[in-house]
Amino acid sequence: KTLLVSMHGKVFIEKSGDGSDKQPSKLSNPPGVRRFEFLLSSFSLPDAHELDPTILIAITYPVIFGMIFGDIGYGLLTAAIGLFLRVKKVGFLKDVGGMMLLSGAWTIIFGYVFGEFFGGEQMLGYHLTPIVHRSGEGIALLFGLTLLVGVIHLGLGFLIGFVANLRAKHYGHAWAKFFWLVVEAAMVAGIYSIVF
Repeated sequence: KTLLVSMHGKVFIEKSGDGSDKQPSKLSNPPGVRRFEFLLSSFSLPDAHELDPTILIAITYPVIFGMIFGDIGYGLLTAAIGLFLRVKKVGFLKDVGGMMLLSGAWTIIFGYVFGEFFGGEQMLGYHLTPIVHRSGEGIALLFGLTLLVGVIHLGLGFLIGFVANLRAKHYGHAWAKFFWLVVEAAMVAGIYSIVF
């Protein structure tokens, strides 16, 4: 990078770096997705040639959060705190509020699936009937669903990393991601053949 500065009829030339410096990244996402950018920036920002995974985080984070907590009462509480932060605060806390609002909504949805309200099966005198039990016969289904979500999440990450590294001509990294994708597929096939 060459910088030319002209002062009082004199030209000063200044070179900075060797051209191999990492280019700064500016994330550009829609308002609903933008609130999840701070999660990405707490790890590392993508290079200019890499895919911005914020939209994937915006989709998967609230769903996985809801699966983990899966309780109508906790979901209502999380959504209420999120709404308060969204309305009353600005900046970072407003983004956290929006994220909590979405996570709370998914927690309520999974709360209906698991039939739980603050850990019990009664909600204001109404008996909740779980679609999937978190104990007894539902454990196998829940375990399988958790593995499926994890496999999809990891596989998508490896696939995106493979494509991004190919585009950047980092072939060693690209093939390493592809190798892990093949290993993951082989493990899924092995588990499937053992179970079924």
